[in-house]
Amino acid sequence: MVITQRRWRLRRLGLASLEAVFATAITLPVVIFLLWLGSKACIRLFHVIGTLVGWPFL
Repeated sequence: MVITQRRWRLRRLGLASLEAVFATAITLPVVIFLLWLGSKACIRLFHVIGTLVGWPFL
């Protein structure tokens, strides 16, 4: 029984490190995509605000 518990702990350590790699591999592209999407949204918001502010002067 001691041997199986030891194997389970070693296997769990391997799975934990693999889980960390998978979490990073999934999270990093999502963060990059949201950063890109957020910058596009800020550019569009800047143009909308500029249009609304500049509209009376046209």
